[in-house]
Amino acid sequence: FLYLTDRASFMIISGGVNIYPQEIENELITHPKVDDVAVVGVPNPDLGEEVKAIVQPVAGVEGDEALANALMAYAREHLAAYKCPRSIDFERELPRLPTGKLYKRLLKDRYWGRGGSKLVTSASCHSTFAASGPSLARLAWIAAPAMSSTARFA
Repeated sequence: FLYLTDRASFMIISGGVNIYPQEIENELITHPKVDDVAVVGVPNPDLGEEVKAIVQPVAGVEGDEALANALMAYAREHLAAYKCPRSIDFERELPRLPTGKLYKRLLKDRYWGRGGSKLVTSASCHSTFAASGPSLARLAWIAAPAMSSTARFA
């Protein structure tokens, strides 16, 4: 059986193969030069979508071509070939709320040419939590780690 514990909308369909980004993120985050990572599907004229990793390097590490090549080699060692990112972009900081939720839609929309996402920004959500009192902000922060997920085979 296959149990999906990530959002189905995040699934990447590349050449008719289903790829679950969480599995790739779980491997890349273990690299010592990676502080945070998001994996999304981006347009590919031949395959429909291809795997792209967006990486936040640890402080003091430059996100350059050498690091991208090292991360791709690392992925090839730990993942099946079709799951390896075809490209890697670097961000100073990935868009997250104080609760820890990653806004993949904001990242994905950049590559699909969709602007004007209706998602709220980190700053506006932070002020919402602050205005509703510390207990709500604390509750959201505590609940966030329990929401992390993976795809598992049983």
